[in-house]
Amino acid sequence: MENLNKIIKELKTPPSGAGGLFDLGGKTALITGSTSGMGKAIAEAMGSQGATVIVSSHEPESVKITVEEFQNKAISVLGIVCDMTQKADIDNLYEQIMNRFDKIDIFVNCVGMAPKGSFMEINQENFENTIALNLQSVVYLTKLILPQMQAQ
Repeated sequence: MENLNKIIKELKTPPSGAGGLFDLGGKTALITGSTSGMGKAIAEAMGSQGATVIVSSHEPESVKITVEEFQNKAISVLGIVCDMTQKADIDNLYEQIMNRFDKIDIFVNCVGMAPKGSFMEINQENFENTIALNLQSVVYLTKLILPQMQAQ
């Protein structure tokens, strides 16, 4: 986390005579798993460079808190509650973004989890939930987003 904070600080510190390391003004960025950890740090960094960021989590309170934090830092943000293991939620996430912005310019998959316990302690339900979140959701959402990104 210390390295991520250092990166964010560097992104916010413009080189002499420049407005920042890069300008993401006018860009829409979807970062999944973006209410904590690396996903949140990436969303904040992109937002601090002018992107409108979409943050998501399956936890409504986490989405609300992250949106408030970003708004307090003058970051343009939209929060959407989404359980990435549910195709209907993923479809809703995509539809809300497209209805509001008509595009997704930047897409970062940061959603994921590791099953708890040793290999022999992992039951089938735990294993299937991990695969649904870490693999199936990424493939499904990427297939939704990629055609409109390629068309841009």
